[in-house]
Amino acid sequence: NLTRLELHSCLLGQRGAAAVVGSKTLANLVHLDLGGNRTGAAAGRLASPKVFPRLAYCRPGDGVPAAARRRLNRRPGVRV
Repeated sequence: NLTRLELHSCLLGQRGAAAVVGSKTLANLVHLDLGGNRTGAAAGRLASPKVFPRLAYCRPGDGVPAAARRRLNRRPGVRV
């Protein structure tokens, strides 16, 4: 099972970020790097501990709305 995924600066965009965040296949992720991508609101779903419950490190990317950023900052391991 994949535990580390680095998609830094690969032009992922919101649709791609939504696909990653919504993937059941990636449920065991411990490390997720979406930095350098315009992930927007899709990355806001990472604030829920139900999304990737083992997540210990995360860079959610750019363009995340302010309210989602605040929620993300409260989740341990997530760096905004």
